[in-house]
Amino acid sequence: MKDKLEKLKAFQDPENAADLIQGLRKLVAGRNVLDSVNQYYPNWITSILLGYSPDYPRFKKNWETICNSLEDVKPRDIVLVEIVYEDVILNGLPPDNYNLLIAACDILTYKGYCIRRKGEFIPCEICGLAIPSKAVYDFMKQKKIECPKRWKNRCSGCTI
Repeated sequence: MKDKLEKLKAFQDPENAADLIQGLRKLVAGRNVLDSVNQYYPNWITSILLGYSPDYPRFKKNWETICNSLEDVKPRDIVLVEIVYEDVILNGLPPDNYNLLIAACDILTYKGYCIRRKGEFIPCEICGLAIPSKAVYDFMKQKKIECPKRWKNRCSGCTI
C-alpha cells in the first residue's frame, strides 16, 4: 500500500501546474499534448496502442460512442498510463493536488485518445492491438460480457 501511495504522489501537481495546464490547452495536435505530458510526468504514459483487438468489439464500440458524444472527436490511439484520476480518489488522496493529471486526461480524451490503466490492457504479441489483461478478461467472463471463449495474449487472427 505504501508503494502505491508513493507512486500516486509522484503525479501530484508541480507549483506551476496552472501555467502548464494553460499551455496544454493551447496545443492543437494530440501528439504535442502527449509529448508535453511526457515531459511533465515522464513515467505516466507507459505505452500507446493503435486500437483494440477485433476479438473485443465492445471496447471499440464503447470508445466510438464516447467520441461521438463529444462531437467531432475522432477515436485515436489507446494510451496506457500508470494511474488514472480514480486511483487518487480510491486511495483517499486530495484530488485538488492532481489538477494537471486531470487536465491532461480531459484534453487527451477530447482529442480522441482513450486513457486506460496499464494493468487493464496488454498489446497483442503479434500486431500490438489492445487485448484485455487476464484479470479484465476474467471479470468480463464473470459478468457474462461477450468475449472469446478463452483468453490469449494475441488476437485470434494473429498467428505465430
